[in-house]
Amino acid sequence: SFTNPNGSNATGGTLTKVGTGILTLSGSTSAWTNGTNVNGGVLRLGASGVLSTTGTMTIANAAGPSQLELSPTFTQTLAAITFGGSGAGASSQGNVLIGSTATLTLGGTTTFTSTSNPLGAVISGSGSLSTGSASKTFTIGNSTATDVEITISTPITSTGGITLGAGTAYTNAGNLLSSGDNTYTGTTQINGGAGTLTFKGNNASMSGVTTLYGGVLALDYTTNNNRKISSGILTLVGGSIVATGNASATTADTVASTTLASGGRSSITLNSGSGQALNFTLGTITRAAGAGTLRVTLPTSGSLSIGATANPTAGYLPYAAVNTASGYMFGTVSSGTLIAYSSTATDAIGSWSANQNVTDTQSSASSVYSGTLAAPGLSINSLRFNAAGTSTVAIANNVALNIAGGGVMTTSAVGANAASITGGYLTSTAAELVFLQDNTSQAFTVSSRIIGSTAVTMGGTGGLTNANLTLNSASNYFTGTTTISGGTLQVSGGNAIGDTSPVTFANSGSNPTLSLGASVTETIGSLSGGGTTGGTISLGSAAVLTINQTSGLTFSGFLNSNTNSNAKIIKSGSGTLTVDQAVGANYNGIFEISQGQVTFSGNVNQLAAVTSLILSGPTAVLSLLNDQTSAVGSRIFDTATVTLSNTAGALGLYMSRTAGTTTGTETVGPLTLNAGQNTITADGTAASRIAAIKFTNATPLVRNNYSTALLLARNFDTTSTQGGRIVFSVTPGGAIGGAGAAASTTISIFPYFIGENTAAAPVAATNVGNSFVMFVDGTLGVRPLNLTTEYVVDSAAPATGTNNVRYTVTNAITTPAAINSLVLDSAAGVALTGSVSSMEITSGAILAAGTGSSSISTLTGLTSGATPVPYHVYVTNASGVLTLNTPLTSAAPLVKSGAGTLVLSSASNAFTDLYLNLGTVQADALNKLGSGALNFFGGTLKFGAAFDATSGPKTILIGTGGATFDTNGFSPTFANAIGNSGAGSLTKIGTGTLTLNGAASYTGATTVSAGTLAIGVNSAIGTGALTVSSAATLAMGAFNATISGLTLSAASANVISGSGTLTVNGDATLNQGSIAPVLAGTMNLLKTTASQTVTLSNAASTFTGLTWIQDGTLSVTALADAGANSSLGAATGANAGILIGNGASTTATLAYSSASSSSSNRAILLAGTTGGATIDSGA
Repeated sequence: SFTNPNGSNATGGTLTKVGTGILTLSGSTSAWTNGTNVNGGVLRLGASGVLSTTGTMTIANAAGPSQLELSPTFTQTLAAITFGGSGAGASSQGNVLIGSTATLTLGGTTTFTSTSNPLGAVISGSGSLSTGSASKTFTIGNSTATDVEITISTPITSTGGITLGAGTAYTNAGNLLSSGDNTYTGTTQINGGAGTLTFKGNNASMSGVTTLYGGVLALDYTTNNNRKISSGILTLVGGSIVATGNASATTADTVASTTLASGGRSSITLNSGSGQALNFTLGTITRAAGAGTLRVTLPTSGSLSIGATANPTAGYLPYAAVNTASGYMFGTVSSGTLIAYSSTATDAIGSWSANQNVTDTQSSASSVYSGTLAAPGLSINSLRFNAAGTSTVAIANNVALNIAGGGVMTTSAVGANAASITGGYLTSTAAELVFLQDNTSQAFTVSSRIIGSTAVTMGGTGGLTNANLTLNSASNYFTGTTTISGGTLQVSGGNAIGDTSPVTFANSGSNPTLSLGASVTETIGSLSGGGTTGGTISLGSAAVLTINQTSGLTFSGFLNSNTNSNAKIIKSGSGTLTVDQAVGANYNGIFEISQGQVTFSGNVNQLAAVTSLILSGPTAVLSLLNDQTSAVGSRIFDTATVTLSNTAGALGLYMSRTAGTTTGTETVGPLTLNAGQNTITADGTAASRIAAIKFTNATPLVRNNYSTALLLARNFDTTSTQGGRIVFSVTPGGAIGGAGAAASTTISIFPYFIGENTAAAPVAATNVGNSFVMFVDGTLGVRPLNLTTEYVVDSAAPATGTNNVRYTVTNAITTPAAINSLVLDSAAGVALTGSVSSMEITSGAILAAGTGSSSISTLTGLTSGATPVPYHVYVTNASGVLTLNTPLTSAAPLVKSGAGTLVLSSASNAFTDLYLNLGTVQADALNKLGSGALNFFGGTLKFGAAFDATSGPKTILIGTGGATFDTNGFSPTFANAIGNSGAGSLTKIGTGTLTLNGAASYTGATTVSAGTLAIGVNSAIGTGALTVSSAATLAMGAFNATISGLTLSAASANVISGSGTLTVNGDATLNQGSIAPVLAGTMNLLKTTASQTVTLSNAASTFTGLTWIQDGTLSVTALADAGANSSLGAATGANAGILIGNGASTTATLAYSSASSSSSNRAILLAGTTGGATIDSGA
């Protein structure tokens, strides 16, 4: 051996101990900062603090046993310990020996590297192992050379009475055995995907929280019959507890209470010792609807006590299954202990009676459920499938089977046979249906309708190729939370999950999965949950999942498109969805944001394989939050295409650097500006932070439909060390100007870009653009022109045709000739005039900033160059107005962008097509709108007088982003068709009436939010959804229209008048108002909102969908039998029932408001969990 009896180790360098001998270090104080390697023999510490507290201790990263020894009485803190490694022959055992009264403190993670499958590591001795005051992590790989990768036989303690600091987090697949008498009081945590943590010592002094997300907590009482688990609260999110009792005496252990949290699937197995009892106490169980499920195997002798937990109304715990000789049964609390709930074996569905716990007889493969539930109003307590045969619980049309406790169980005995519930309605008094699906050979299918405020909890075992539970429905309207705690939930039919039902995943090792097969479309209410080992959304070819996120939640699971690049995720809804894990390594589909914000955060690459990223709509934001001290290299696949459509109004594609002191760059593929005006934003939030987004490709920018963009960044027009950068790998193309250098007034600009340099964080509402944009290079990207040095400012003689000119005050141009671009920027407005001659704006770019009203007058014309280029006119502030009294005399398109108003007052305008990207164009005559088509991509046409905008005929294209018509108190009539086969939507605003006398060809939605929209011909509106709001009117007259959905908004007397037929092939959500025409199609009528009335006055309606009065009053004038026309349509079969009520308490009312009598054989179904409904037969 070699002993260093004196002196101390200097800073820097790494000590590596090799050979079979002993090296003793006994310097009293170490200034060492680097790591230490023990790759053979023994490294003995003969004093306190010999080694670095910041470097990693690596043991046995080479052939041959290796040991770190801390001599008696001494103390040492190590930043981290790693056993094994990738070194040649690193397959031997690594040990740590802690001498008597010595304390080894863990300052960081303890890692077992299984690369070379080493023997198990051992931490032993009569000293103690401390984790100080902070939670420490054991990351343990799985070695094939040992069952237990790390054994700790020394007590785990800590100074200051905090055992293992704030807790112990244990991850990965290897096993940890603790056989010492532990005294720590911190949290014991097993994360998802972990192996087994075994306690064998006397842990009577442990009192912290125990939390399981996955893995196994093994409590081994065989050699030491004292307490094993901490006496604190037990939280089960997933994972298993396995207790093995003592064979010499009764075993007893207890926790303070138990919480089933976050929807996980957990299990408890109690194995009593031979001839002895094992008694385990969980204390009071706390569980919210949609939270965790529990499987329990009771001991042969002994009990599982549940403390003060009470059974729900139905007398059992629908989330708990108890293993018996006959398979799993629901659990119930009897005299404070958990036992199996007795069931009634009845195969004949017609023989069921109220309040039974129903199970099949299982006497043979043919002993399965048979018959159909035809009697209305049956409520059973629970339902269990256990027979090894194909079994179906069939419910007749318009009949509801209520499962009072909510429990539906499928055991493994069913095997490869199909089990299902079909037809009618499935409800639960408990407002939760809990599907405990433990069959790993075949999916359980539910095609009955689930409605109301019911929550759906799916607790499967995982392991199926396709699904544990299949929901197959086109008309499930339940609003409760859908919780996937384990296994796979497969959906089909188009509306298997309620469109407003939040979906949450457990972060558990059973990998809960939501699966959409090929071409399946589904909408859910929101998305949350999941984690590093749980929560996967799996999509088949052409599958589309829409997430209607209405509140701010976080998803930490995974996306898997199964190599299908045509799979799509769409984020809608106003809430923010935060994604903080690497969700997309297996997702190469399309990711679209149509509403609200998605935030990517954390030190991960969220969409590492995505092929296409789409933002569409004025509220769509993707926030790329580079929030790590060391900049995150990528959140999106570097060659993914980015497409923006109509994203102006919010921050759009938003890159920010919020931590560290370096540049964070997000590199993506090419950018497509597809429609309307869009926004791209970048911001570094503090000194030395640069946020950059970079578009790369030989052609980094593609523009469709004359789309434009607003570029925003802090310190955008400088080279400051704090700010934002928007970068194109090469010039995006199309710059016009004199190619002047920086700080000159002849810089070439991109007419389709405007920008703004902000001194603080960009704000979408106020930073709306005040300058044109130039290209610097492929590193710094583009930037706005400096407002004072790169424009000729307030000059009456702005000189040559290459100057960019800016006016901040009213001015008269004395020598109008040619300029490159024109900016009018004043809160008070700028009145620009000139001599009686024409002026050329070579780039065609005009920008009016500020809240005031600006104008251009007296000039005889504005041209856009000798070879005319498109006019790009921006009025950026929503309150701003630019009036062009001077005509635009070049035969080129006019592109209107910016949220303000452009008034075209000249009858001599010679421009061709008009593109309305954003904001308003106002005119009082058709000849002021140019000679070409009106192309709407998000803009508004405001009438200054009544005129026919289709005469000529003038083509009106309603493209992406839609068209808004503001009648402004006038009543224009369109004689010809509108839409031009565009995919956009039409919105009617303003007082007055707009009459459509031509068949429409647009396919988007129609919204009437003020005044009247009148149709004078069949199919005058598009086939998308129709919304009438704010006391507006759709006047149909005697004409017909077909739409995909209908909404009457709340809080206003909305009107659909006329005697024609409105065919609705989708849901009609009716809040308040009246409908006079015939209602036809497959429409499902949903009356919502308390204290508001909808009146249906046509007795000849023929719609065939369901009717559900959820709240408020639905007033009708005629009822009839199923299949016959009435105010409530002519539904038959499954849709014939009339549902009334929703949730715990409503004021749902069906009111009859006719003096004539009528009758109906259609069933009335009470859909609320409690409360009731009202049928008002009138006077």
